Parts: sequence; structure tokens; C-alpha cells
Amino acid sequence: MENLNQPSNTAYGVGEIAELRDLILSLGKGLRASRQYPPEHPIPQQFKHIFRDQLARFFEHSDRICLSVTIDGFDAGDETVFRGPTNSDNIAHIMHRNGIRLLEIQPSINANEIDAFFDAFVTCSSHGDEPQDIVNCFWKASFENIRYEVIDEHGYPLPGLGV
Repeated sequence: MENLNQPSNTAYGVGEIAELRDLILSLGKGLRASRQYPPEHPIPQQFKHIFRDQLARFFEHSDRICLSVTIDGFDAGDETVFRGPTNSDNIAHIMHRNGIRLLEIQPSINANEIDAFFDAFVTCSSHGDEPQDIVNCFWKASFENIRYEVIDEHGYPLPGLGV
């Protein structure tokens, strides 16, 4: 498995950190709306489109998104991008609880992958009895432009998971 550790030459400016934070907040709002309305309702679809548009704007001037995942947020190098509560509204928490420690999104991502990424979080943030595993949802989506590193409960990389 390719090691995705963020290279030291990947740095984001203040504006890019703010854009990344807005992307994460937008996705979180979209998750909450998607749990309140049926999938075909215009409100969740509107959030999905907003997220797609924000991602496209980010990639107009950046060559990728590479974030370390913590239990409650995301970091880009030494910069904190986002911190939030450890609950199912926080996409970092959803990923961290299932072992994802690094997320990378390439600018060549297409609308289908963005929608699958969004939908995976909707599936895994439900308030049902047992939450779905985001790694399993990502694996089923077979992303080509989203990469992630997964560790087991002992902190060892899981070969064959992530990309």
C-alpha cells in the first residue's frame, strides 16, 4: 500500500485552510440535512451540489487535499483545519472511529466519486443501533481519486485497505 503521509512540501495558505474548513462544515451540514429529509428531497441534493462546487473551486488553485484525521478533526501539516464534537455529525470522528488516519483527494475527482463520498458519510452517520463502517463504504465505492490510510485497533496499517 502506498504511504500517503503528508509530504513536508505540502502546505496550505491561510485562505486554503479557511476553504478546507468551509468544505468540512458544508459536508457536515449536508449530512444533517440528509438525515432529516429523504434522499430525493431537494435540500440534501442542494448540499451535495454545494459541496461539489466548493471542491471544484478549491482545486482551481490547489493540487490536492491531504489531511490527517484525528478523533475530532483534521490537520494539514502543523495547521488545524477543523475541530468538532466527537459525534456522528463530525466527519473526522466517523473516519477516525473506523481507523482512517489520512485522507487525500485528487483534483481529478469526478461528480460520481464526490457523490459516493458524500453518500458514504450519510450512510455512516445515521443514528441507528449500529453505525456503518466508513472504510467498508469507501471500499465499496472503489474510489480512484480518493485515497486513505487505515490502521487496526493496535495502530498497524491494514494492507489492502485504503488506496
